[in-house]
Amino acid sequence: MPKFIRLFPLLLAASLYAQPADPGGWNNLKWGVTLAGVRALYPTATEDRNDYWIRLALPPVTIAGVPLGVTASAPKGSDKITQITLDCFFSIRLDPRQQLCGGPSDFETLKTLLLQKYGRQKNEEHKAFYNNLMHLFLWVFRSTSIELQLSQDKDAPLVGGIGIKYRALDPRAAGLL
Repeated sequence: MPKFIRLFPLLLAASLYAQPADPGGWNNLKWGVTLAGVRALYPTATEDRNDYWIRLALPPVTIAGVPLGVTASAPKGSDKITQITLDCFFSIRLDPRQQLCGGPSDFETLKTLLLQKYGRQKNEEHKAFYNNLMHLFLWVFRSTSIELQLSQDKDAPLVGGIGIKYRALDPRAAGLL
């Protein structure tokens, strides 16, 4: 029997072990938790609704020196969280509740942390969107996608924002992809 065939089970086991675990949410908020469950964990959370989402603004966090606002969102008509967003803005903030961060260098800090924790991203995209330059990095797992985004004004690159979106994936899609 060729040596490779004998080593294949070991190589397969090593590659599976090396893959990062599916986050299944963010921090202590896991997919399937209800809005009531989030309120129980974060009693100071404030609610915001629109035609599509019910959002709970949670206390801000600081990750590696980067201040980030946190929201947990459920689609309208559901009480289960399917998206968690961490974000900050640099130079300008439209709402005093938004977190101000240091700029594109904070994006690099967060990108490095995500790369260290989850490995190489599945997709990277750079594009112009209206008057903004967008830099997107995407990680995909069994139940979760993580999108890191940097948005900068084309004419004033020190004006923009950083966002990290953790999204629950529809389990029915797993067999289709």
